[in-house]
Amino acid sequence: MSISNLIRTGRNSLLANQAAMNTTGQNIANANTEGYTRKRVQLGPMETIDRGLRHGTASGALTSGVTVDDFSRLRDDITRRASDEAHSAYGFAQEEARMMSGLEALFPQGPGSFGEVLNDFWNGFGDLADNPLDEGVRATLLSKAEALTATFNKVDSEMTRFQEATSAELKDTAANVNGLLDDIAALNEQIRTADANGSTDHSAMDKRDSLVRELSTFGPVRVNEDGGRFSVKLGGFNVVDDTTTTHLSVDDSDVPPTISFGTTGVEYTDRSRNSGKLGALLSGVETVQEKRATLDDLAAGLARSVNEVHADGEGLDGTSGDFFYDPGEITAGSLRLDDNVQGNPRNIAASADGTPGNSDTALDIANLRTEGVTGDGKTSEGALNDMISSIGNRVNQADQLAESQRGVIDYLDSIESATSGVNLDEEMTNMIKYQQSYAASARVIETAQRMFDTILSM
Repeated sequence: MSISNLIRTGRNSLLANQAAMNTTGQNIANANTEGYTRKRVQLGPMETIDRGLRHGTASGALTSGVTVDDFSRLRDDITRRASDEAHSAYGFAQEEARMMSGLEALFPQGPGSFGEVLNDFWNGFGDLADNPLDEGVRATLLSKAEALTATFNKVDSEMTRFQEATSAELKDTAANVNGLLDDIAALNEQIRTADANGSTDHSAMDKRDSLVRELSTFGPVRVNEDGGRFSVKLGGFNVVDDTTTTHLSVDDSDVPPTISFGTTGVEYTDRSRNSGKLGALLSGVETVQEKRATLDDLAAGLARSVNEVHADGEGLDGTSGDFFYDPGEITAGSLRLDDNVQGNPRNIAASADGTPGNSDTALDIANLRTEGVTGDGKTSEGALNDMISSIGNRVNQADQLAESQRGVIDYLDSIESATSGVNLDEEMTNMIKYQQSYAASARVIETAQRMFDTILSM
């Protein structure tokens, strides 16, 4: 090996080990940087050329030492994909628990609760059956009926506001998703530009991975890298294709609102436990609509059942044929007492035959408490309790799912960190190794220089 080739070998070794130390230093500096992926320099021997083939002799081989074969990010794609799925389920569970907790809060327990007001209403008719001539009992019953009507109206109004707020949040969430899609596409362009200039923008790749991870909390994502093209699917639809994006659009002109992919007419329909925050919001809006319909059915069933019996009875002044509730279109929001009863407790029918002291009508109404009044044959209290219990069960299920998925995420993060995360002990060992190689390479150059000086001094 010539002296010049020895110097060249030492120089290349210095550069290669310097690159390795720079990479190691970068890893150490970003040990606590969220979203940073550990980098690795793969060193390899430079091409060896047989001098005999070049000059027709067998005098040896030309070599230039070591070079950087590869500069890569260390990633566990399989674990990362599983972690993205877990984040989608976690995003769904968190949003589901938050929404259902808010819906559950519309039905507080204890004094003044919906159940207690309904119980007081039925008890009021029971008291009237025991004291049909007592005007104080009648006034109390009227007050309890007004309280029940006000409770139906209030809960329906709060559900309406809750539904409107959720629809607005759905728009904001879609806007956040669209922002992430634009950022990912911009990073794709940045990475492509770097590649065209002969370099690799690993920092941009790390940022892109972090954005994809954030996107996975909104819905199920699938990433595809093919020939330098980076694409992302959300809910099975290609929302990022290299530098092109397809935004989500929300149509809230109807209830429940819908989410579509751009102008394609394809809707985001996933409501599964892996559908992320988008799925939870869509499911939540539908749940509120469903519970409002249940409340409407309960209000209508109760009012019509009471009206049917009440119209056959007589009040204290001999009035008959009156309804207790306004018989128009009855919903939880429109429920109100009939004008003939409102403010006129004497017109409340207790007697079935007009005989003073008869209370058969009041008793029959009180007995409606144990009869089916809703469309599916449930009692009023049964229907209310089932509705409230179903909301509470959704909260519990969402909490349990969130807890389990949090455990899955922590487990997968630990596995992913073993590959992508920075181990300071390992990096410090590498730093020492490359530093020693760097120093040895410098000695090679120093030795070659001495050899060259010796030749010059001859």
